Amino acid sequence: MVAGTATVYGFTMAGGASSGYVLTSNGSGQGTWQPLPAMAPPGLVSGSDFVERFSMSPSDAVPGDVMVIDTGSKRSAVRSSEARSTLVAGVFGAPTVDGEIGAGEVPLAVIGVVRCNVSTENGPISAGDLLVTSSTPGHAMRGDSPRPGTVLGKALEDLASGAGTIEILVTLH
Repeated sequence: MVAGTATVYGFTMAGGASSGYVLTSNGSGQGTWQPLPAMAPPGLVSGSDFVERFSMSPSDAVPGDVMVIDTGSKRSAVRSSEARSTLVAGVFGAPTVDGEIGAGEVPLAVIGVVRCNVSTENGPISAGDLLVTSSTPGHAMRGDSPRPGTVLGKALEDLASGAGTIEILVTLH
């Protein structure tokens, strides 16, 4: 660990039940794991998905839409509209997370499994394909040999043609 304090949250699964843990470090290079409090910190949802709160610029985005960083506003996201964007930030996630999502905010899934709007504009999508932003607003597409910084995640389901919604594993890189 790096000097300074850090808090890391983790989950374990056993027999279908999950338990949450928190690792707290005081910067000494060592940390302690403790059971997660009954009320998880904002941004954590069940499993090991991770959702962040972002302001949402005026948009017609809906859950499942691919979101990109809004460069004109601090900690804000807008629905994607450009293919292979290096501003890819995540997917408009589940409508519920710990704590309340305020007006003008969007729960942005940045890690984990989420339903995502996709398009086959770059060819059919197969489970395991890397996904990048599409020119179809709010959609991802198959990314062949994607540039660093453009990958949203991996498809967990197939889509042969057209546009639809599939499960993906969000793994930004």
